[in-house]
Amino acid sequence: MIKTDKQLKVPKWSKNEINRWADYIELRCLYMDDHLVSKDDTNLFHGNLRSRIEQLAEFLGAQTTKTMDADKRYDRIKAGDAGLDIVSFLKLDEASHIPVALAQCTCSYDEWINKQESINSDTWRTRIDPIAPFWRYMYVPFYCHNASGKFEQLTDIHTCLIDRQRILCLLDLHHELFEQLESLQLQVLINNIW
Repeated sequence: MIKTDKQLKVPKWSKNEINRWADYIELRCLYMDDHLVSKDDTNLFHGNLRSRIEQLAEFLGAQTTKTMDADKRYDRIKAGDAGLDIVSFLKLDEASHIPVALAQCTCSYDEWINKQESINSDTWRTRIDPIAPFWRYMYVPFYCHNASGKFEQLTDIHTCLIDRQRILCLLDLHHELFEQLESLQLQVLINNIW
């Protein structure tokens, strides 16, 4: 079922439930930042930064550019993600120009505005070619909406911004996901993360 933006609203949960899920999401973001960036060979993309970008290009039916191939900095970087936290793509066939979304996540109130630039088209076109125009997302676990429901800093937003309110709306749209999350014990997750 497709909902219009007028039908999208903050879920009708208690303030306590909203805070509990927002805290959970923030903890998961912190966990991802500390543990899921490829520091070893356990993730889909592994190796040094050059290897990971080459693997991504291959998944996208593309290749790395000559500019990137000539830049030796990519060989020296073992950790880090080149400003890319989430990649989503739909592999339709072996050809390039498949649907792609790139995302950046941060828990920082101060850095999210600048971090949007790490997933801009110009940056990734200097690394991977060909690459179709892609969706750009920024995930933050805090509110960016003001009291009237609009974003506070419109001129600073250059991506599809998914803030705390929108994360909760997405959970509301996908009841089965919310039910799965609801069945988890938050304290057990907190203990396992820390």
